[in-house]
Amino acid sequence: MKDKFSSFAPQENLISILPAIVAGILVLSATVIARLVYFPAEDQFKRDMVILFGIFGSLYLAFYYILYTTSVNKSKFIWANVVISGIGLSVITPFIPREINSLLYILVFISCLAASLISSRGPSYALVLIFTVTNFVWRMNSRLPAYEWIIYAGRIIAALMAIETIQQLKKIAREHINRLEIINELSKQIVSTLDAKQVFSLLNAAFQNALEADSYFIGVVDGDDIRLELLYD
Repeated sequence: MKDKFSSFAPQENLISILPAIVAGILVLSATVIARLVYFPAEDQFKRDMVILFGIFGSLYLAFYYILYTTSVNKSKFIWANVVISGIGLSVITPFIPREINSLLYILVFISCLAASLISSRGPSYALVLIFTVTNFVWRMNSRLPAYEWIIYAGRIIAALMAIETIQQLKKIAREHINRLEIINELSKQIVSTLDAKQVFSLLNAAFQNALEADSYFIGVVDGDDIRLELLYD
């Protein structure tokens, strides 16, 4: 059953994004520290931009977690995060040296995983698309060697595969939970009635919803015989 104010099922709302938020803050901090310590900028503007990106990025992630967990309509926060994260990571790209730009891809990867965990494919793909297009524009003017383009493409493909893997796992989990919910509801209905015909009718409806089978039957043992009460083929 889905919340009427949201497009999320109750079990999906229980998935915590706290690990992704903590990982994002840590990687973001590592990116800023590595930039300032190992690649000090001669331009004060670039240095200030990196510092501001680290401060506001960490604050944004912390406040986003609070707003997301306390909100009823979570879907709007998913898409807002996609746009803000995609634009933010794209804007800071020119200020990060090529030697440590892998940290940016890790941030994108973490953002995609978090979005995929708590939503459908759409927001995750949109985040990858925003970052890919803007990053491609930046790279066009850098005259990068061919092997770096291959590495760049490989990272994007890895992010897409991670999104798909999570979506498949979520689908399997949802199907399993739905079957358990059907069985639970069926058990309640069976306990509430003593009419055998109604019980078999309930079983028939439940099996059609819970089982992916071409044929099944229900038999009642009567002495040495089995009496088929329900046969579906």
